[in-house]
Amino acid sequence: ALLVGILLMISCIDEVDNVCRYPICFYSDIHNSWISSGNSGRVGTRSSVSAIQTGAGPLYLHTIYTDSITVSSPRAGGGVAVTRATPVDGAGMYSTFGVSAYAYTATWDGTQFPNYMYDIPVRKSGGQWIPSETYYWPGEIYKMKFFAYAPKGDKAYLLSDKQAGTPTISCTIPADVVNQKDLLVASSGEISGNSNTRLNLTFHHALTAVKFVRGDDMTAGTVKSVTLKNVFSRGVYEMENEAWREVGTKASFSQELNISFAGGSGEAITTEAQTFMMIPQTLPDNA
Repeated sequence: ALLVGILLMISCIDEVDNVCRYPICFYSDIHNSWISSGNSGRVGTRSSVSAIQTGAGPLYLHTIYTDSITVSSPRAGGGVAVTRATPVDGAGMYSTFGVSAYAYTATWDGTQFPNYMYDIPVRKSGGQWIPSETYYWPGEIYKMKFFAYAPKGDKAYLLSDKQAGTPTISCTIPADVVNQKDLLVASSGEISGNSNTRLNLTFHHALTAVKFVRGDDMTAGTVKSVTLKNVFSRGVYEMENEAWREVGTKASFSQELNISFAGGSGEAITTEAQTFMMIPQTLPDNA
């Protein structure tokens, strides 16, 4: 009995010591896949031209859009701007992101619970990102999946409850462009429960960035305001499939600019801070 007790004690000490060496932590980067207005000839990018009659003659609107926003009729292209830039990059990552983790032994079928981590705040410390609580790799008998998003704690982007199934994010675009944050999402795919290493999470932009720039046919003058009119403002993002569903609820988004131009194409009408962050969608006929 004494010998068995000693062996059990040694076994437990070794196990605890081994586990404590491998807390879960993360490394993050951002995959920037935005298509600029200069790349209108690329596959998956199309353009359309429409005109508005003004006292000084026709104002031509050249719309360049990618597969993230498509038009359902020629009229829909008249007021849409270009997908251009990224408001958040690797150097300007949010200070906190949320992580949920699933640990399981059977085959993944999308009905598992976020039983290991649920919406845990992760913050940067040194060169890595550390959860607010300490979590250890559970061991080789487990398989794991991680899902992350940022910004965490923003009421416009609500993570689904702790329930069966992969996480979703319910999104409602704020009316004020200042409050429209760049939604970043990441997933790990299936990995071993004894990876025992820093996990790399590559974040992607889930929304479409919309900016306005001055084109060749635009005469000198003042742009008083810009509006995205009757576009969809709500949707649910599926983190497993990287797809949007339940897109709907029309709304209009405007900005007062009062910016004057003397000439020259390519000049920005909206600044980086004035970028519209929209849900990828097929525009309604009256957009």
